[in-house]
Amino acid sequence: MAMSAKQLSKLELLYKRGEHLEDIARRLHISKRTITNHANKNGWTWGESKREFLDQLALKEGAKLMESSLDAADNLREGYMRKVNQLENMVNAVLRALGSTPEEIRQVSRAEADRVFAILKNLKISSEITNMHYEGSRRALGLDLKNEDDSPDLLPIKINVTSDKKKPNDTEEG
Repeated sequence: MAMSAKQLSKLELLYKRGEHLEDIARRLHISKRTITNHANKNGWTWGESKREFLDQLALKEGAKLMESSLDAADNLREGYMRKVNQLENMVNAVLRALGSTPEEIRQVSRAEADRVFAILKNLKISSEITNMHYEGSRRALGLDLKNEDDSPDLLPIKINVTSDKKKPNDTEEG
């Protein structure tokens, strides 16, 4: 007995969805051999629609995860920049308290200079902690490359204060 177009369409849908052959056979009252004959004849792939659906779902989930990671990275960077700006403002305020001219700075007492130095030292420690927090958070979010030299645009900015000049005794290797 020939299958109607509606039955054939239903068979294709169930087969491509990845339903078990026994379940399709029972549901449509046909044999498993009939199912495989139609599948082979029409070039259907078992579970094809299910895989496509899962692939699309994975892409959507990946996009959501990427968007979430980007939001987290933006929030992290903005928080870091706010903290750096606050620390910079505090350092400037402390330095202004010393005076703006060399004469005013010379008039500062030893005790006041020691107090300012202690404040600046604490601000430096705070900036180092802020950098460590930022770097650790970036790593935890998977935002950094394995080799930091691969991406010079990553914060925090590191400044090399060593001289690149060669010593007289250094030899150049070729």
